[in-house]
Amino acid sequence: MDFLSLLHAFILGLVQGLTEFLPVSSSAHLTVVPWIFSWPETPLVFDTSLHLGTAIALLAFFWHDFLTMARSLLAPKTFATPREATNWRRLTLGIVLGMLPAGIIGLIFDKQIEALFSGDMLRTTIYIVIAALVLVGAFLLYLDKTPRTLTKEVLTITWKDALVVGLFQVFALIPGVSRSGSTIAGGLVMGLSKADAARFAFLLGTPMTMAAGLYKLKDLGTIVWSQQLIFFFIVGVLTSTISGYLVIKFFLNFLNKHGLAPFMYYRFALAAFLLIMTFVR
Repeated sequence: MDFLSLLHAFILGLVQGLTEFLPVSSSAHLTVVPWIFSWPETPLVFDTSLHLGTAIALLAFFWHDFLTMARSLLAPKTFATPREATNWRRLTLGIVLGMLPAGIIGLIFDKQIEALFSGDMLRTTIYIVIAALVLVGAFLLYLDKTPRTLTKEVLTITWKDALVVGLFQVFALIPGVSRSGSTIAGGLVMGLSKADAARFAFLLGTPMTMAAGLYKLKDLGTIVWSQQLIFFFIVGVLTSTISGYLVIKFFLNFLNKHGLAPFMYYRFALAAFLLIMTFVR
């Protein structure tokens, strides 16, 4: 077993788990960390497998919500009131609707998005990441600091709300934007509290992340497998799953007390650091 390969798998899995659910962009970190340390380029399918790990973390954390959604479709009479069943059914269909914009755009521009993470485009991608970290950070900081009238909760989200949040999720296809950050922003714009916006972002992100990961599994056939490489993937996925689960719990508690601002300041600091690194390297 190559220790460095094992170390890379563990670190990248940890980076994915720590950053996927925070509004700091996991794709930015998965691009930047190997670039900073001059690691060999890892196949994109490995990064995607790490997303499957965090999707598993979401399923484990929100299993009761997903079970309730399934029950609203399959056994609505088991709810205490018809209204409760309707609310959960509307949420379920809203999540399906919210997946469509990013799903369609992602499929259409799959090759172009994948090219951004290749060695030839890497330096350009770093500049895109820097710009996205600053611009999205400024927008989220504005939303975080601006007093708003809270008009909705997760279970009162309409299909229009879900579609708007889904449109915000399209921006997450750009490296450095952050899937959780963009969808939380969409939820805040539509009148959700920070906690409810984060919860809906995670519920929406679960099938989206799972679908993207499963779609990319088609590329597994292009890899020459060995016991070492299989172990490499397992370590990365397990690390991203465990660390991701812990971060979800931390973030939801932290958000209620401190808001989004600390993460936006981190985005600005990371952008400044990366800008300096582009001149140093």
